[in-house]
Amino acid sequence: MSVSGGILMKDLARMAREGSSAPLGGRPSTSNQVVIYDRNGNMLVTDAELAFAETHEGMSRAEWEARNSAWAKQNREADAVRGLDGDPPDSLCDVKGMSPARGKYANYFVWRQGERKGLRDLEAKKAELESIIAAPTAAETEVRNGIKRTAAKLLGRASDGGEADAGALANRLAVAQHRAEAAKLALPTVEQEIDKAKLRVAKLDERESEFLNAAIIEVADASGLGQLYLKKITELRAIAAMMFELREVVGTYGSGFSFGQETIKLPRPGLPSIKGSPDGDFHIRPENKSHVFDNIAQALRLDPKHKPHVPLPR
Repeated sequence: MSVSGGILMKDLARMAREGSSAPLGGRPSTSNQVVIYDRNGNMLVTDAELAFAETHEGMSRAEWEARNSAWAKQNREADAVRGLDGDPPDSLCDVKGMSPARGKYANYFVWRQGERKGLRDLEAKKAELESIIAAPTAAETEVRNGIKRTAAKLLGRASDGGEADAGALANRLAVAQHRAEAAKLALPTVEQEIDKAKLRVAKLDERESEFLNAAIIEVADASGLGQLYLKKITELRAIAAMMFELREVVGTYGSGFSFGQETIKLPRPGLPSIKGSPDGDFHIRPENKSHVFDNIAQALRLDPKHKPHVPLPR
């Protein structure tokens, strides 16, 4: 309800209690209240709407119904996905020999497949009911065709009429109509179940990354990726030390390292096997300077034709 609408309702409530007929003082309402106008053009709310607003938190009937409808929808959706939080049931499939995260994902996969199958079954049931509802049309066509054949026989235009099949066709039509009416009653229930099943499938689809990502991390770690990462950082540390030393000799010219850049911080993965490694394992600092490039500089100053050797780490 708008602010001005709320003020209007309070003024009208006061007027109803005090019996005042004073004008409302130019407070237009933009709410969706049911309104009428008196002979002087003053806008008034109907007695029924005023009484409703006074007992329903100042809301109009439409606002009240809209709010309750929204709450009911939220409750239906919450009920539909109830039980789909937390880990999947741990006995849906055989996970013997699998790592914990992979086993959990396998159970999640079967869990979701079960919900998807339930949805497919319901959609198939809906298609079946719709087919049953449409069946009387075909039966009615057969009855009309039989009548036309009988009419042609009565006119001497055909030697065979539809009398022989009349009873069977009438029975078929009656059964089809009976089943169609029953299907019409059953269809809304199935449609409600489909809506619920769609919410459940969507909920589990949204949760896939919770289980799949953990399984992928586990696979990556089992392959030795984390340990290899630390090993290569150690190897890079020796090479980086030479690059830092090169900066000391040539400055920023061609070294790619600026002064004041003393530590390189590499990303710290969350792989289980290296999760507890100290921060220093992922940092590279200038250490163990060998003065290789300083010595080369001195040698070139003495002899520009000197053939320098750079002992790269292996």
